[in-house]
Amino acid sequence: MAGASARMLKILSSLWLTIGLLVSVAVLLSLTRFLEFRIGYALAIPFAALFINLLAAVAVNARIQKNIGLLVFHLSLAAIALLASLGHLMSLKGHVEITEGAAFEPADVVAEAGPLHPWRLDEVKFIQGGYEIKYLPGMRRRDTQSHVMVPQQGRWRSVVVGDDVPLVQGGYRFYTSFNKGFAPVLTFTGADGESRTGSIHMPSYPLNFDNQGNEWHPPNSSAPVVFWLKIDKPVHRETSAWSFAKPENPRLVVNDGKVRHELAVGDQVSLAGGVLKFTDLRTWMGYTIFYDPSVFWMLAAVVVGVSGLAWHIFNTLRKTAWDRGTQVKAEGHAD
Repeated sequence: MAGASARMLKILSSLWLTIGLLVSVAVLLSLTRFLEFRIGYALAIPFAALFINLLAAVAVNARIQKNIGLLVFHLSLAAIALLASLGHLMSLKGHVEITEGAAFEPADVVAEAGPLHPWRLDEVKFIQGGYEIKYLPGMRRRDTQSHVMVPQQGRWRSVVVGDDVPLVQGGYRFYTSFNKGFAPVLTFTGADGESRTGSIHMPSYPLNFDNQGNEWHPPNSSAPVVFWLKIDKPVHRETSAWSFAKPENPRLVVNDGKVRHELAVGDQVSLAGGVLKFTDLRTWMGYTIFYDPSVFWMLAAVVVGVSGLAWHIFNTLRKTAWDRGTQVKAEGHAD
């Protein structure tokens, strides 16, 4: 029985197994990032196997066990592998678009999450405000400053979110993205007199400055209404600096079948089943969402591992220097 356990430990601690697992990690990363395969959580398997492989290497290698620096280094590597495995099982990566003046809605999030993700998006509470974005000549975007309102002690306070400054709530990190644009606010009053107000997000601006169209299905209608945001004077410039802003005097073109209407803010038009009013023009902001509770623990493991390796290298160099000095003194005394 002891012999079988020893053979199993030897197999699990194999360097070839380590190399094979690292290759599998590289292959899976290529599939998920370059080919856009949605199997990121599958990376948990080779990382968990690496954790076992490194622990087995510590168990069978007497040199590692006797050397504090090497022991700390290898145990830290094992911890990093385990944390990477748990991170992929619990992480979430997603995105969401929020209209100016609207509250964050978990149902609007599009995300890929690991099977052990706790799903606490309902703990996230904030209201989207306006934002400022400056562009350099050549359409080079600088940092985004998005203003959001978050609850604090029964009141609301304003915070600024950016590309590198996240809003952190419930363990989720919200970063602004290049994705943003204009959102016509529409009010539809049905034949029953009930009014519904909502917004339609036009494609990202200025990326799609020449394609500001979208469609919407009125209640109890199978045919969509096609919208086009008409901007007579573009707010973007390709050869000079500019700041993101809503266009002046926007017009909303409404194509109801073969009938075309052009509305200014405040105008309304009769459609099948009710009346549609162009209430306002606002903006929308896109956020990338990241959740991984293992990140900070992994950073701590990296610091400990590097410290262990540095201790091992320092002791090796120190012992080598002493040995050489002793040898030189001994040779000089013999002469």
